[in-house]
Amino acid sequence: MYCPEHKVFGSRLVWVWMYWRDVPRETIPLRVWLNPLNYEVSLFAWTWGNSRRRLVTINREGRWVRNRIWRFKQAVKRAIAA
Repeated sequence: MYCPEHKVFGSRLVWVWMYWRDVPRETIPLRVWLNPLNYEVSLFAWTWGNSRRRLVTINREGRWVRNRIWRFKQAVKRAIAA
């Protein structure tokens, strides 16, 4: 069984995950690897007792970036209309 979440990079402070379909990692096409909307970046802080606490998660399944792109497009449309 495979998981749609694939760890791309992990360190003590930063974790990068890629989300796609439930397929083996080797079969993911290059166009998926190159799409930044498929990634999630999480920043952590370490607390006493060697446990980590998530500070921020950016781009969970593309929602964060898509929302920013939509807001930018709306601002451009308003500027052009003015």
